[in-house]
Amino acid sequence: LGFDPRESRRFKKPPKAPQLQHLEQDLPIPRHQMMGHVAVLSQQDALEAAADILLGLRHVRTVAVFEPTGTGLAPERNGIRYVAGDRNLEILYKERGIEFGLDLSRRLSRLAKSQGSCDERKRICDLVKPGERILVLGSGIGLTTCLLGAHTECQEVVGIESDPVAHEFALANIKRNKLSRVSSLLGDPHELGGLGKFDRVCAFLTFTRN
Repeated sequence: LGFDPRESRRFKKPPKAPQLQHLEQDLPIPRHQMMGHVAVLSQQDALEAAADILLGLRHVRTVAVFEPTGTGLAPERNGIRYVAGDRNLEILYKERGIEFGLDLSRRLSRLAKSQGSCDERKRICDLVKPGERILVLGSGIGLTTCLLGAHTECQEVVGIESDPVAHEFALANIKRNKLSRVSSLLGDPHELGGLGKFDRVCAFLTFTRN
């Protein structure tokens, strides 16, 4: 999973540029990435001091730090650690009228860079012809599948995702946006069977060397 910085502008109701109070003007703002209401630090030192400054900004409710732990589908895998403020790390991302729920505390700390930028997802939608059945391998939280279901005249979109956490959020995002032509299946995208024929396949898979 990876985060495309260009996506940050599409979080639901992006905050206006903060109006710094007099005391804030004399303090350097720590480098961070806004994800919804959460300010995510990349630094690993002086976290408490950085959090105090960021929480003084009107648009920041929570401060976290990017701190990858675990690998693969391990239950303990995560990318974000809470530091201060509101403990709720659930955020809402919006793209082309479709809403996506994310929980930064459940190894969903980054949007899927492997699925390209918002412009790439629009390009994929523009390629689809009416009546097509589309298979999306490595569909994650449903970014591409939901957009295909909402913005094309396809017959059906089926996503296959091996990560149970991402799959859980994909199901929720499909339901949230009431997309009856979209489904998400939990399974190995390399081992398929019984799904019938598809007119188009989108594969967002991680390749490793033997």
